[in-house]
Amino acid sequence: MVWGVLGLSPAYIVSINVRGHKSMTKRKRSEQNHDNAHLEKELISAFERVTARDHPNPNRVGCPSPAQLKQIAEAKATINAEIADHVGKCWPCVQDLKQLRSGKMK
Repeated sequence: MVWGVLGLSPAYIVSINVRGHKSMTKRKRSEQNHDNAHLEKELISAFERVTARDHPNPNRVGCPSPAQLKQIAEAKATINAEIADHVGKCWPCVQDLKQLRSGKMK
């Protein structure tokens, strides 16, 4: 069912009232947040698997500099379309950004 793919339970859809306000209980909100976090982890994992398989780039052709990646990871720089396109299709850049964001790489 499409709602499940989007991380939305039928109960949540029904709980949205006519004015568009959420009328969820605290427990339902907690369950929804958990579902959303789980879905986000699954999507990130799928993206990483596909990138590793389809875009290994072992020679790091076209990669931004380590300083640029660090600025992106720290949200200190806006990412231009060319770099965004590259990073989304480069396994080494995806790995570096993940490590930079987790604090494992400086």
